[in-house]
Amino acid sequence: MEGKSRVALVKGDNRYDNIRKALALVDEDIDLRGKQRVVVKVNFVSASRQLAATHVDAVRSVLDFVRERYRGKLAVVEAAELGTTMDGYRKFGYLDLPKRYDVELIDLYGDEGVDCRAFDRDLQPINLKVSRYLVESDYRISVGPPKTHESTVVTLSAKNMVVGSLIKNAQGNERKRFHQGYQAINLNMYRIVQLVYPHLAVIDGFEGMDGHGPTGGDPVDLRAAIASTDFVAADTVGAMVMGQDPSAVGWLSYCHKGGLGQGDLSRIQVLGNSIAECAVPFRRHPDYDKESHWQVENVERYL
Repeated sequence: MEGKSRVALVKGDNRYDNIRKALALVDEDIDLRGKQRVVVKVNFVSASRQLAATHVDAVRSVLDFVRERYRGKLAVVEAAELGTTMDGYRKFGYLDLPKRYDVELIDLYGDEGVDCRAFDRDLQPINLKVSRYLVESDYRISVGPPKTHESTVVTLSAKNMVVGSLIKNAQGNERKRFHQGYQAINLNMYRIVQLVYPHLAVIDGFEGMDGHGPTGGDPVDLRAAIASTDFVAADTVGAMVMGQDPSAVGWLSYCHKGGLGQGDLSRIQVLGNSIAECAVPFRRHPDYDKESHWQVENVERYL
């Protein structure tokens, strides 16, 4: 299996244990030596609905794993979309984490921005500002659930990092400018993830969301966890576990094409359970047919 990207896929009846087992399978790929600032990026697209957010038991599993290997600066970070980040930390049971793990809970709302070249709906260049804190962190861990999405087909590790990095402050909301139609949003995903990609992707698929994701969908009893230091490979496996074709996901196709990670399943070594053992078909978002029109002619000039 030399030269293949390694993705752990574990199925079981305990969220915390699934993630620990998945991380153990790729332990030799995870190197925290010399790191100065490790961040765990959670997903609070809604600060009030648990199904749409990262479960605290998934975060505890990751923090236990990290603290066994790293004693430096560690933060859990997010900038909630619906509601406030602190509301999410309170509602979802995060407030005991700082004392137990010597971790800081950070709200990225109002963070300084770093310019990233992106595109408007006419594929003309624009600049979007992304979180300096995330860009300058030297080890980023994405932890979140798999969900369907109204613009990008699915939300997995890359989407969690990208949208959470977009500056939202008193001067404006870059997330609104990010949504420039189906062609541009997939290109913008590819552009921005290069600045804030996860060094470690953890997909907590104990319970997913299908249909009207990423906030209003229905629960999917998946009972799986995915972990990899190749976020493209992790998201490729994640899409397949959701019953989706990775090649039909624009941003994921671009990330593979652009060399950001491995999107060819024949070049991915799946450790633990097989995709067939874990796959549960997710109902697509009702706008899926519209989302499918992401292809851009001569796309190489935009990548």
